[in-house]
This record gives sequence, structure tokens and C-alpha cells, in this order.
Amino acid sequence: MSRIRQSLESARSSDALRHMARRLAQGDRVVTLSGLAGATKGLAIIHAILADKRPAAVLTSTNLEAEQLAQDIRFFLELFASAPLNVIHLPSFEVDPYRGLSPHPEIAAARAQAIWQILQGQPCVLVASVRAAAARLHGTQRFLEHCLELKTGDDCSPEEVRRHLHESGYIEDDPVTEPGEFSLRGGILDLFSPNLENPARLEFYGDRLESLRLFDPESQRSVSTRQSIEIVPMREYSVSSAMLRRWAEEVPSHWSEPFQKHLEEEIGLARQGEPFPAFEFFLPAIDPPEKTLFDYICGFRVITVDREVMEGALDKHHAELYERYVDRIEAHKPVLAPDRIYITLDELRAGLDRFPRLELEELGIDKPGESQLRLASQITRKYHGNLHELVEDLKKFRDAGERVVFLFSNLGRAERINEILREYEIPAQLCREEEKEERAADGGAVLLGVGQLHAGFYLPAANLRVLTGQD
Repeated sequence: MSRIRQSLESARSSDALRHMARRLAQGDRVVTLSGLAGATKGLAIIHAILADKRPAAVLTSTNLEAEQLAQDIRFFLELFASAPLNVIHLPSFEVDPYRGLSPHPEIAAARAQAIWQILQGQPCVLVASVRAAAARLHGTQRFLEHCLELKTGDDCSPEEVRRHLHESGYIEDDPVTEPGEFSLRGGILDLFSPNLENPARLEFYGDRLESLRLFDPESQRSVSTRQSIEIVPMREYSVSSAMLRRWAEEVPSHWSEPFQKHLEEEIGLARQGEPFPAFEFFLPAIDPPEKTLFDYICGFRVITVDREVMEGALDKHHAELYERYVDRIEAHKPVLAPDRIYITLDELRAGLDRFPRLELEELGIDKPGESQLRLASQITRKYHGNLHELVEDLKKFRDAGERVVFLFSNLGRAERINEILREYEIPAQLCREEEKEERAADGGAVLLGVGQLHAGFYLPAANLRVLTGQD
């Protein structure tokens, strides 16, 4: 992959990226870079992170864009970072708070895992859509209180651990095979925390933790012993039986009688200390989350992607939620207003103003008193499987003296395209990751390799064109 790395390194030497890095290093509070298309946003972000030497939080307009950008950042970091850097994707709830449903367990667990990773104090890049970042949160200390660390020799009863797991969103199931499951059989407690590569088996003698080991869920055999483990919650909002009972007692005073008849089932479950569907969107009535994601990312640089579009996405989301909120209230359905669940646009702007920022824009819009940098880039054409047109374009690119890098999701696809290009007598070189010394290639050869980018790009200044298997 060294030739691909060299080709892409030339893109990082562009004037715009060098000037951006210099301004970040000298402490400029807000830097704006425009002209970004395709995967050049990910390229600019990793260049900023490596120059800035601080963790970063990247905010986008949609969850899909956040997922794609996280993928691009991982690829570029693997190429250019000298030390591993964790890329964390924080998903949005993807559920309407007014439909009577809780977030899907996998999404709830992914959010909790992301929040836990942020709080570990390790170098990282957080990537989130504005909707994911706008959800109100309880404070960091409260979240950490539900992260349970256990060590061999600790005095704790298996029933105490069992209660903690229930409150943290774990499901009791035997055998334990998936993250978020646990089982208790006498003095043996199996659990699978999402931060572990394998489930853990805890053996108690009375109320003392005697041994702790990880095991293979298929064979049930031990794979390693541990002196300690940390159990991460399966949801960001861990709730105790006491809190649910308190809600059942206090909530009738929050809504008049016509609304209360729609809460009978929820109150009945809460009085038994059991969580109910959509409890995350009801409990803030008595237990309001008073913090935001911005309180979790102290010391980060915030990177916004197309800020105006991002702000418009949050504003539209609030407008849609408010419309549904009014419909429910008019039908005497007890629900909380959108701003009790998500921060408002004004709060988002105030939160952003607290941080040093890099603002990335696809289209450059001059702002008063601001010197804007521009990286001229273009998106690449989508061929949709039309090999004839791809081959014709590759010939034109070579005739124009462009360097072409073609990235695929797996080696098999790269090998297949390499064979096809040779059939059409287009010089190409397959770059394998395991090959330390790559043979010298024709200066105009198309370089093919494995890499996960969501889209290609063209940088005229570097005379570099990057295509992907998705093009």
C-alpha cells in the first residue's frame, strides 16, 4: 500500500491543507475550509487532527453522513497516523419519541458504548449527526456511576451485580452469547459487556468474587483470566426501580385527569419497578437531563460539516417533532415537549461557541471578517457497472497526466478490475497490504488496492483522482 499512501500523501501537501494545519497549530479559534467534495472531508479532518494533536468531535447533518465520514476517517488514519486513534460513531435514536417506543436496544447500546469511550480520556475522534448530538444527557458522573468495575477479591453479592445489570439494560438469558446478556446460576454469573471481546464468567464464593475469566461462547472454554473488568451500561439512561416508583407516584401531578387514563399501563409497570416502552421520553418529567454532549467533550475541537445545512436539519427536526407533540396533546396523550428531550437550535449554537472549531463547507460562502481557505475538489462520476465508459475515462485520465487510485472494499474485487484493465491494455498495479516492497510501476499506472471510502474525489492541484468500487 506504500504507493497508494504516497499518492494520497501528495493531496495532504496542498496549500489549503497546509495553511489550515498552520492556523490550527498557532491556536486560531475558528478556521473555515471550503470546496470539499466526496471523501476530501475525511482527508481534511484527519489532516487537522494530526496537526492539532487534540481529540475532535465531528458534527454532520444526517446519521448516514456521519457513518460514511467515520468510515473515511478510519481509512485515512490507518494510512497516515503513527499511533492508533479510536474513531467513535454516536448514532441518533432513530425513533419518534411520540410513538411510545424506546430506542432499539442495539442503538441504545451503541450510544452508551460511544459515551463510555469518550470518557476514557484516550485520543479519539467522535463522529455524530446533529440529531445524535442534540439529545439531552445526564451528567458524566451519573453515567460513570453505572459503569461497574469488578476485581477479584471484591466483596459484592451476585444478586447486587444482577440488580445493577437489570438497571443498566442487560437481559437475562442462558447461555450468554451476545453483548448485553447475562445469566446467574448459583454462584456463577456470566455476562457480556459490549467493551469486552468475549463474555466474562464471574465465580463467587458467598459474597466474594473469587475468579474472573473470559470464555468462548461457542465452546464455553476459558480464553483468558482477568484481575478486573468494567461493565458498561447498555443504555445511556440507566434507571433504578426506586426512580421508576418515584415517577409512578409523582407523574399524575404533571398531567390533568384526561391525560392520566393513557398512562395506566406505564404507571402500573413503574410501580413494580419495571421499565416500560418509551420510559426514556417520560422520565424527564421528574428527572430532567440537564447536560448535553458538549459537557462530555471538554478539551475537544469541534469540526462542523456544512454548518448551515446541519443547523437547518436540527431546526426541521424540532419543527416536525413539535407538530407531532401538538397532535398528541390535542388527543390528550401525555408527552413532553421536544425541547425537554433535545436541545434547541439556539442551544446548539451556544454550545458550538464554547469550543475551538474547524468549519468544513462544500460551498464557500464568504463571511464578514473571516479569512476562508479553499481546497478545490470535485466529486467523481458514478459508473453504475458500465465498464466500457470506465475504461474510456481511465484512458482520458492517463492522457491528461492524472494519477489514478482505485480503491475497493476487498482484494477480490481489486484483482478482478486489475485483470479487466490489463485486458484493455491499461497499465495497472495491484497494491497489496502485505507486500513490503512493491515493484516499480509505470508512472501512469492505475493503482488498485483495498480501502473503505464512501466516495471518490478529484484534486486538480495534486492532479490526483481517487475512485472507489462504489463509483
